[in-house]
Amino acid sequence: MTTRDLIQATWFATILLASVALDPTTIAATRPVSNSQDKTAARGRAWETHAEVEQQKEENREFLNRFRTLPPEERVNIWRQSNSDKYRKTVAYRVADGIRCLLIMEGTDTVPYFAAIVRNRREPYFYRFWAMRILADMDRYVPEENLPKGAEVTLGVDELKLHGAIDPFSQITGQRIGNRGRQTLQWAANEGDDKWLQFFARNDLGLVKQELNALSVDEQMRRWRDSVAHTKGTVGRPEDFVEDTLGRLIVEQAPDSLPALLDLLNHEKDQYVRRAVVGLIREVDVYRFRLRKTELGRSAIEGVHKAVVDGDVRVECPKCDTPAETWAELSGQFFKDDFGLNPGSLGAYYAQMLHTLYGENTVRVVQVGDVIRQEWAIPAFNAFITFLTDKDPFFPSWEYTYFGPSYSEAFHPKFQAKMARFEDAWKQFKANALAASEKP
Repeated sequence: MTTRDLIQATWFATILLASVALDPTTIAATRPVSNSQDKTAARGRAWETHAEVEQQKEENREFLNRFRTLPPEERVNIWRQSNSDKYRKTVAYRVADGIRCLLIMEGTDTVPYFAAIVRNRREPYFYRFWAMRILADMDRYVPEENLPKGAEVTLGVDELKLHGAIDPFSQITGQRIGNRGRQTLQWAANEGDDKWLQFFARNDLGLVKQELNALSVDEQMRRWRDSVAHTKGTVGRPEDFVEDTLGRLIVEQAPDSLPALLDLLNHEKDQYVRRAVVGLIREVDVYRFRLRKTELGRSAIEGVHKAVVDGDVRVECPKCDTPAETWAELSGQFFKDDFGLNPGSLGAYYAQMLHTLYGENTVRVVQVGDVIRQEWAIPAFNAFITFLTDKDPFFPSWEYTYFGPSYSEAFHPKFQAKMARFEDAWKQFKANALAASEKP
């Protein structure tokens, strides 16, 4: 459990106790008799829990502040302890995430010590792997004040009000970790004694994608199919990363890759593979080009329709109880241009970026409780997706094709150019709507 998880869990207990203490209907529902002594005791327990949370926060803050002042070797040793169950009762263990973040943000003087851990064959794999990841993230770290517009904080130490993000598009050049750090990652990628360590070093350096990208589409499809059949939905192993990378490359190469995907959908017997094929076809539709606007794309949609309605392929759909309901969900995307309006959907992301970058009135704010503020796309945004589809079916891949985490997309070198095209299209959409409304 991370520090944030622990605080949230304890705070939930505080709220729960407080609600029992303050809500007479809750008390009446749980016990037939209530009196002022019970309420007073409940309030007291709630305040005690709250006080413990606040005390823990202060301890965390003081510990992390002291940690920043320690010599580099000592900080690395404490990082080790924070990841060991032997020290699970210590503050270091409790703030392990904060320690890692601080090392990435401020710990460039620890590079020689992490480099030594990566190269030491007697070190446990766990420490070698995370030392390597810290070096990679350290080189690509961007402080909050330097984040491009539209990027979100992904790394932070709330206790110290320090925040930033990792730029996934930047190459590891040694700009922050120097030659020693960069050469250590290259050594792990090319000469590392551990196969997993070697793979993940190559992945961090972009060599895995480079190697897979050089394959023909047919070979990419073959390897992707075999990876899916082998991993069957597991995560964390090198094979899973290969499968994910190949899937992205296959989507990027649509429509050229669509015939092979359809062949797998129609003839493959492995259910994991067929389900994964449907997933890639859906991703082609929202991240590469709109399928319903081409004959080949419509064939792909019909293939998905038949597989789903016949019950041959079960697509993940939490709200769907029958194949017909699943198809209704899918057809909303394929034919009604439903990219979603809720936070986390692609439609909401486009709306949020138009609002953030250009001040467009494309979001509506929904307040959830006293703290959470959600930005939804306005209802008219689905009509804008239809407008874009009619204007250019390849609008999802203007400038580049990307379907990684949306909070990182703003780091893409062509992100601003892509969103400028969306802004131009939004202006055209609004002008057309205005002209239509003025017609007698």
